Amino acid sequence: MSLSLSFADIIAPMDPKEFFGEYFGKKPCHIPGDPAKFEAVMSWSNLGDLVNMSGIWSSENMRIIRDKDPLPNEAYCTQDKDRRNHPSLTPHPSTVKALLEDGCSMALNRVDTLTPGLRALSNALESQLFGRAQINLYYSRKGVQAFAPHDDTHDVHAIHCAGEKDWIVYDFRSDNPINHPNFKGSRQERDRLKGKPLMELTMKPGDYLYLPRGQYHEALSTSDQCMHLACGVTHVIGLDLLTLAWEQAMAHPLFRANVPPNVGPRSAADQRAYLVELAKLIANTMASPDFQGLVTEFQANFRNVRGSVSFPVDVGSGQAPGQVEASSVKSLKTEKV
Repeated sequence: MSLSLSFADIIAPMDPKEFFGEYFGKKPCHIPGDPAKFEAVMSWSNLGDLVNMSGIWSSENMRIIRDKDPLPNEAYCTQDKDRRNHPSLTPHPSTVKALLEDGCSMALNRVDTLTPGLRALSNALESQLFGRAQINLYYSRKGVQAFAPHDDTHDVHAIHCAGEKDWIVYDFRSDNPINHPNFKGSRQERDRLKGKPLMELTMKPGDYLYLPRGQYHEALSTSDQCMHLACGVTHVIGLDLLTLAWEQAMAHPLFRANVPPNVGPRSAADQRAYLVELAKLIANTMASPDFQGLVTEFQANFRNVRGSVSFPVDVGSGQAPGQVEASSVKSLKTEKV
């Protein structure tokens, strides 16, 4: 089974030109949609099938949350073996069920490869946005909040699937936060920074909400049972390009030379002269057309690898068993970043 989905389908009825011209990377955007808009992507039946795949879940990718605080792993997991036969804390189905019935929320992380609909959604986002998409699924009960006001280190594309949830989007936006301890403030600090409400809205099935990276927000379910998909899209940033520059730098002797020590009568001048030459070389390298070509290729391949195998497989291609085309090998290498 496959599902055809484009980015234009996701944000319909808004035109993509309007989205990229007015909102993308700039400000939040809420687009109401038909209730059946995302039924093929995720439904209650799909969620039941996912949760019942008990062999794929662990304390790392299934979290149970009570009133903004994740429960300790021992509250819903038992010691078991994972699919590699390694010791693992595995969620116990009956315990999870009881906790959800008692009002807890549930977060399922990295579900973007698990169903045809989720794969189609992820691929549609990546093909248009030139970033890596990861989907987390959130299930919550009425009046129970899973997360306090916070921001994210990636753009958020929220897809509402079932129930209703009130969102408050605040006017404060962090300046390009990244996944680093410097950007992990306490709950009290985040509450202080959030600012004033910029948007207050109710998400219903078929709705889409875009939040640029760093935009503070919170949400609270207003129906008895609620489900939405949080699609985080991470884009190439300047720090990523330092890795590409490092690869190029290895070929130049100056980068492999010993740094002059700052000891002795001429040491400071020698070290400063070395650093000046090094800076010039870095600048020339990153400003060159060849480096821009590397950046363009890196950005084009900055996406996750998802399955595309269907059965029965094509036969009679002329390839020997185990033989892979050179172009496929190149693709695999470029995608491993």
